[in-house]
Amino acid sequence: MLNSISVKTISKLFLSNAGVLIINLLTGIITARALGSEQRGEQSTAIFWIYFIALSTTFGLPSSLIYNSKKDASGESDYIYACIASNVVLGAIFSVLAAQIFPIMLKTQRPEFVSFMILMSPFVAIESFRVTAMSVLQLKEEFNKISLIKIFTPLLSLAVLIVLVYMEVIDTFTSTLAMLVPGIISIAYMIKYIVSNFRTNIKDVIGAFSQISAYASRAAPIDMFSMLSTQADRLFLVGLVSPQTFGYYMVALSSSRVFGVFSVAINTYLLPKVSGQNVEVVRSLTFRLFFINLFLGAISIIFVFIAGGELIYLVYGEDFAGAVAIFKLLTLEIALSSSSSIIFQALLALNRPQTVSKIQIIATFITITAMLLTVKKFGVLGAAGSYATSSALALALGVYYLYNGSRSKNERR
Repeated sequence: MLNSISVKTISKLFLSNAGVLIINLLTGIITARALGSEQRGEQSTAIFWIYFIALSTTFGLPSSLIYNSKKDASGESDYIYACIASNVVLGAIFSVLAAQIFPIMLKTQRPEFVSFMILMSPFVAIESFRVTAMSVLQLKEEFNKISLIKIFTPLLSLAVLIVLVYMEVIDTFTSTLAMLVPGIISIAYMIKYIVSNFRTNIKDVIGAFSQISAYASRAAPIDMFSMLSTQADRLFLVGLVSPQTFGYYMVALSSSRVFGVFSVAINTYLLPKVSGQNVEVVRSLTFRLFFINLFLGAISIIFVFIAGGELIYLVYGEDFAGAVAIFKLLTLEIALSSSSSIIFQALLALNRPQTVSKIQIIATFITITAMLLTVKKFGVLGAAGSYATSSALALALGVYYLYNGSRSKNERR
């Protein structure tokens, strides 16, 4: 049941995530105004590819770590180091692969930008490791530390960007580095936390791999297809629209994400809190939080459809008038996808990652099919509409499987 402790925790996470979004919004305003729509599009492309590859290749390790550690607390340290070791190996492999595919995927970009992206490929491993390390803090319910890290990293990026603007040296390359490099400091802090608080030996870590991989193998499609589904719009647009139009889309996208802040707080809290609980407890807490988020989403949609245009003009200027209609569609999408993400946390806690994987695969298929039919004709509006359609389907399927769907034989009762 939603008690005072959970309200306090979620409220703190909400406020910290709201702070992060405000910082990110300021960062977006500075980069949009300082770089212009074309270079802003290039910077968005760089950040997109790094995060896309990094987050789609965590292979279910974060959720596997949380579930297994909650189920078997005695093996917690073994699971942590097994996940970390797996992530380091996978990150190194995909960083090398990224350096090979960037020249192919970015062949329409200017040569200087392609060379820069090859140099940035190690950040694939760095960002992937950051996500896995953060799951350790989530497991231990170190929500204050999570909040501080989430605020410190973008705040440092914002400070660096302000200095770059002041010194008149901001461009695609320096602004991208300003966004990525501060994350290394937070990683160093998390490594210190892990090493200081957890002890194990190689034999036990090797023994933990089987448990970690058993869950992760069922959860891996979630990371891959979730990223593919939610990033498919940018995958299509990068090659089909101009950098200026892509810049419009990224401004609309980043602005609309503000309205998903509550679900981010819930998701950080929910999985470690309900893992290992019985079905009734999981459903009760999940649906309470789900309906609160759905209500807030409805309010945000009404607000943006009434005043979205004025908001874009005020924040970004008239040069970004092309982002207004996209902003409205993507606000609808975030209201749907943020609600479905809450449902997915419950399914993961009930040892049903394969159900979430199935939903993500279906949603990805719908997204890609819709974009193939709409992007060439409608451009960025087609991408936003496709995104919203697949999010609505994922939400409907998630609610069905949690409330009425057949239970997995592994589900905790």
